[in-house]
Amino acid sequence: MNALYRHDAPDGSDPLAACPMHRPVRSALARHALTALGFGAFGLGTLGLFVPLLPSFVFWLLAAWAWAKARPGLTARLLAHPRLGPALYAYLCHGAIARAAKRAAIGGMTLSLGLSALLLSPPPALIAVLAGGWALGCLWIATRREGPDSAAVRA
Repeated sequence: MNALYRHDAPDGSDPLAACPMHRPVRSALARHALTALGFGAFGLGTLGLFVPLLPSFVFWLLAAWAWAKARPGLTARLLAHPRLGPALYAYLCHGAIARAAKRAAIGGMTLSLGLSALLLSPPPALIAVLAGGWALGCLWIATRREGPDSAAVRA
């Protein structure tokens, strides 16, 4: 595995220590707010496992970011997950998204937009706003650095 995408430090030290997103906040109020944000985002991500079209990974990514600032131990637990950890680490620390993940995200967003337009019959102005958000989201995802594919991450 490429060392750039490792989510465990070879010397057993904190895997977040060299990560640019790991800048803990000092304010107790900010730590509490970020901890609450992390738990809320993690809860929404977990709910996304059971509710169709509600994303999970993006909420877990937000939780990992918030906890990295407030409770690094909780982020370390997410980064230790065998399937999610490498992808979380690659994005949080390097801004990289695997090509397969990009395809899945854009495909899921497209499906969600299409189903929303067909099943909900929103007014044309709302469809235009949703389509604009879809286009911006797809453009943002497509322009992120390429990370390793999930098969390469697990190797």
